[in-house]
Amino acid sequence: MSDLTIVTEKRNDMLKRREVVMQAEFAGKSTPAETDLQKSLAEKLKTTESLVVIKKIRQVYGSPRAVIDAYIYDDETTRKAIETVNKKKKPEQAKQTAQQPKEGGT
Repeated sequence: MSDLTIVTEKRNDMLKRREVVMQAEFAGKSTPAETDLQKSLAEKLKTTESLVVIKKIRQVYGSPRAVIDAYIYDDETTRKAIETVNKKKKPEQAKQTAQQPKEGGT
């Protein structure tokens, strides 16, 4: 995929996570998708994908580089307790909402 380089890595014991800033280089390609970066970061840091949370991808204008802010949690329960749910509905949730009858009207 892309070349990932760790810029800084800080341990946050209070929130039971590592806070990592990485630089990705992707010459001749488009900016990698968040899921691809999550998978590559998990492989590089030897953890599971579900514990990696990408917070921000900052594209460096005019160059094939991006700076990525990510959190790597110690366990799944801590990640679920701290991280908020994405506001975008997942496809399954959207289908369930569409299938439910509306109250009141016809």
